[in-house]
Amino acid sequence: MSDTLLKNIVGRIEKDFLKKPDKVEAMGRGEISQAYSFEIGRNKLVFRISKQGLGFAKEMVIYNNFSKLRKILPKTFYFGKFGNNGFYSITQRCSGILLDDLDDNGLNGIMSKFVELVHSFHLIDTKKSTGFGDIDEKGNGMFSSWKEYLLNQKQIDSPYWTEKEYLFYKGKLDASIEKIPSNRSIIHGDLGFNNVLVNKGKITGIIDWSDVKYGDFVYDIAYLYFWSRRIDHMKIFYDYYATNKKLDVKNFRTRMGCYTIHLSINLLNYFAKTKQKKMFNFTKTRLNEILSLILY
Repeated sequence: MSDTLLKNIVGRIEKDFLKKPDKVEAMGRGEISQAYSFEIGRNKLVFRISKQGLGFAKEMVIYNNFSKLRKILPKTFYFGKFGNNGFYSITQRCSGILLDDLDDNGLNGIMSKFVELVHSFHLIDTKKSTGFGDIDEKGNGMFSSWKEYLLNQKQIDSPYWTEKEYLFYKGKLDASIEKIPSNRSIIHGDLGFNNVLVNKGKITGIIDWSDVKYGDFVYDIAYLYFWSRRIDHMKIFYDYYATNKKLDVKNFRTRMGCYTIHLSINLLNYFAKTKQKKMFNFTKTRLNEILSLILY
């Protein structure tokens, strides 16, 4: 962290809290934002910077609108512009370590609690909001239906992939769309083990809700299944949800395939745009692998 950036971060925190922060330290950098930990008295907090403010706004609005999310979603204390072209957010800091950092024994020991927790926020009543797909700064979905959101995709112009490849995957998505339900749950949208914290056998928080959506809860399970080979999320979540019988799992495998294609096209476009060829190739390989296993 440069001296200038540190000075600007400390200055912004002082303006908000009317007190100088202690222990300002870099926590790592994500694809979209970078985070710094700090303390105000006994309060442990996180300062994040991004060029995109909508993600921070989404986190704040869903925290305010859905009280049942507050046990896992860090509270946003401040949000606003930072510098000339950026935005910042100050949130609670969850204790513990990432699920990603647990060994296999630790991960297996926490999975039942994780599944229960995800199931609990998929059950949250969303009737006070409207729309489907990605939410806006007011907490409403930007599309009139779930299917409209899923079909609203285009190929980014890039030498990494051809129009023929894109149309192949888009055709598979279109073929499965009629078996997709119009469920309207809260979807995290980026539910990887790198966004879940655990401390002493207890899940203390799920962070980074910048991709939050309204739609079919199976989308979250497809995302988990895509990124992790350590755990068979498709089986574990299906068994729990089917036994619990509070959410519809009809055509589960078709839904998993459809959402895997959808999220993969988004990833392929992103990695092509940012010229991350290694991740682009990984995404395409993983997509083909999953489709061969669960759908076609």
